[in-house]
Amino acid sequence: MKHVCIALSVLLVSAVSARASSLYSSVRTGINQYENQKYEEALKTFLDAQVDEPENARLKYDIAATQYKLGRYDEAAGGFQDVAATAQDAGLETHALYNLGNTMYRQGRLEDAVEYYKQALELDPEDEDARKNLEFVRDEIRRRMNEAKETKKRQQDQQNQQGQQGQQDQQNQQGQQGQQNQQNQQDQQNQQGQQAQQGQQDRQGQQDQQGRQEQQGQQDQQGQQDQQSPQGPQSQQGPQDGQQAEDGNGLSAEAGRPMSEEEAEQLLKGIQENPEKLMELRRRSQPGSSRRPAKDW
Repeated sequence: MKHVCIALSVLLVSAVSARASSLYSSVRTGINQYENQKYEEALKTFLDAQVDEPENARLKYDIAATQYKLGRYDEAAGGFQDVAATAQDAGLETHALYNLGNTMYRQGRLEDAVEYYKQALELDPEDEDARKNLEFVRDEIRRRMNEAKETKKRQQDQQNQQGQQGQQDQQNQQGQQGQQNQQNQQDQQNQQGQQAQQGQQDRQGQQDQQGRQEQQGQQDQQGQQDQQSPQGPQSQQGPQDGQQAEDGNGLSAEAGRPMSEEEAEQLLKGIQENPEKLMELRRRSQPGSSRRPAKDW
């Protein structure tokens, strides 16, 4: 990009004017300082010279150009605008408009820079520097617009990706929570099943224990009844001589006890009805038998 243009021409003064000679000398000194990049010194020289010529358009232009070099773009823009509005010289006005375009570019005001370059080209269509800078700034605008679009697209893609990732993370988290809840429910059901099974086992154990206690109680009660009963379910042991008791047909089961009259009558009646009993009685009355009637009748 073309640098700022400074008016190198100086005021034409009369040789007989001491004041004009002093102004010419000051302007020449300032220009030399500017060209040697001594911008602070050049600015001071131009400002001192402006005291004698406050409305001099060329001094205003040189002051604005020096402020531009010092990076004071606001002051430079004001000076160039003043020159472009008041200059009687078309060439000086063209330079002021051109440098206004440069100043706008430095401030990031690209659209304004385009307008000032276009105005400079209207005054001087042959100004190649203004034309090149105009195309440069237009390309820069397009580049920045494309860059902004790409940046926006990247941000949008990143946001979409983050949104998808966040949605995926949320779904994963919900899935994990669902699995955890399902596992908790399964564990709870298993625990309840185990508790129910344990409860059934406990109740079964209690019932078995109660059954055993009832059975033991019945056995104890039966044992007590058997112990209290005079005759048990089995035949009692007879006398020490080992002889068995008589059957239920009237024979006495106790040895050595006298037979009563009533028992004798029953025995006699039984013998008459069943002669075999007589034979059994005779067999028992054989020698060696201890069972015999205590009374003869």
